[in-house]
Amino acid sequence: MIDPMLNTWGISIAAITRTTNDAVQKFIESKADIVILDANWNYTSLSAKDILANFLNHDKSCKVVMITTFYDPKIEEQFFTLGAQGYIYRNVTSLDSIVECITSVYDSLGI
Repeated sequence: MIDPMLNTWGISIAAITRTTNDAVQKFIESKADIVILDANWNYTSLSAKDILANFLNHDKSCKVVMITTFYDPKIEEQFFTLGAQGYIYRNVTSLDSIVECITSVYDSLGI
């Protein structure tokens, strides 16, 4: 799990979920600053693109970082076009790069 490592950088995980409704509900309840969404989401009939749209439909200012295990620049661009603010490659990205991506998106919030 990545959350214990992120905790050492001061990044806390508000919720981990595997259902679309639960994901949106946990986002609402936690008032999370950033959502990290698996680009390979396959826990429900909805795709990660659908779930990204659900988050942004609920809150237009929602900041979403996509995370994936594969490199595909076309898919990455699609997620950015749909409203994602960050994209992380789990298999090739160092923890420092993951933290940099998350903090960069967080810093863009003006908090």
